[in-house]
Amino acid sequence: MLHLAGVSRHFNHDVVALNGITTHIDRGEFVALLGPSGCGKSTLLRILAGLDQPDDGSLIWDNGARPNPGDIGFVFQDATLLPWASAEENVFLPLRLAGKSFDQVRPAVRATLARLGLAGFEQTKPAALSGGMRMRVSIARALVSHPKLLLMDEPFAALDEFTRHRLQDDLHDLWREAHTTVVFVTHSIYEAAYLASRILVMTPRPGRIAAEIPCHLPETAARRTTAAYASLTAQITETLHAVMPPC
Repeated sequence: MLHLAGVSRHFNHDVVALNGITTHIDRGEFVALLGPSGCGKSTLLRILAGLDQPDDGSLIWDNGARPNPGDIGFVFQDATLLPWASAEENVFLPLRLAGKSFDQVRPAVRATLARLGLAGFEQTKPAALSGGMRMRVSIARALVSHPKLLLMDEPFAALDEFTRHRLQDDLHDLWREAHTTVVFVTHSIYEAAYLASRILVMTPRPGRIAAEIPCHLPETAARRTTAAYASLTAQITETLHAVMPPC
């Protein structure tokens, strides 16, 4: 789907956020960007989204052109919902910006909310939803236009562990069903191991790709308790220790 060649990003002339990122993203895979705070993960995600531009290097899409509007969905760490709008109005937003009428897309909006476990909450405003439910609305909003690439910037970081596990399960199921390409930023070794088909481990600033770890966990509901999962998290931990500078 996409090849990054020597992508670098500088701020204020002397802060190097990204330094020579060269990697690829294949169609249908789930890529986790894993690394310490400040290593440029979110900056790289914004460049993929077209919200920022690299100072050096290039992004080469497989068809030679940037994706069309609606081809990229973005889920931020905060749900970023319109507080005065209902759940279905929030999910409708990208379709409204694309010129669609609500009557035209209501079935798709409600089906997406239902798939995220929010049937019956279509008219509910964000203030009356839990943190996990607000994040589900945010994910539904990103998915309703059927994006080819879904970018997620630590969407579960502020949630309690129980809610986080539930949403991880739902996201993994959605990815397997829809075959959407996902790039997911996280600080969590365990989250990256559970969700990703491939993990890109980044160095502390200036951010570089230090290692690439393929993930081949069994597709079972109990894979968090498998020996393969334990082995994978140990491998990721050792890799992170190797790339971190000494204290």
